[in-house]
Amino acid sequence: MAQVHMAHQLLERAHPPETAEQLFADKVKHRPLFLRPTSPTPSDNRSRRRMQRIRKKEYFLRKQKPKPLSAREKRDLEVHKLPKEEMKYEIFKGLNQLWTEYMWQVLDLVPRSTSDSTGKTPTPAMEKSNRISAASHGSKLASADFHGADIQVLTWFYRDLAIPKEHTIFRFEIPPPSDPNTEARTGFEAKNFVFEIHGNQFENRAPERANKKFKWKNLDYL
Repeated sequence: MAQVHMAHQLLERAHPPETAEQLFADKVKHRPLFLRPTSPTPSDNRSRRRMQRIRKKEYFLRKQKPKPLSAREKRDLEVHKLPKEEMKYEIFKGLNQLWTEYMWQVLDLVPRSTSDSTGKTPTPAMEKSNRISAASHGSKLASADFHGADIQVLTWFYRDLAIPKEHTIFRFEIPPPSDPNTEARTGFEAKNFVFEIHGNQFENRAPERANKKFKWKNLDYL
């Protein structure tokens, strides 16, 4: 004879046999057993925190903007160096068109459109807002950017037109290569406006020219 469970015996004392049998089956025999994972050890907690730090650092590095190259890195990588076969006048003609539009804005030459009475397609024209002079536009020209200007060396061995690919302290780099010294005069043209640049007055970095106060003085070599 099978041994009766102790809980079943207690239920039979308090309830009728049918009720005791039902309560024993629901509350004891078929009672669900809820399990939980084993408590993590301290080493597991450290590993979890380490992985969280690694994921956070990877996300930060992925979203962070790359650090710009320094001047020495640019020189070592030759970022601004162009091969000789690409330093041709024809290649920089498109840059000259962009520079001409830029110079119109520097000289306060406002482009406008004109059309005739027949209603044809408007043609671009220029309207001069004020008279161009050294007093009104000299500082703007001194701080302007000359990448793409149509430049001609006036008082040196090389006199053909060229478009500079780069201008730095003491020099313009123009294709084909030339070597104007500080006393050379360089001219550039912007749509019917011709200007002359004196080399020894141009010995400044392009950003510094914006705030430099140029003094009027006689030029001995003229």
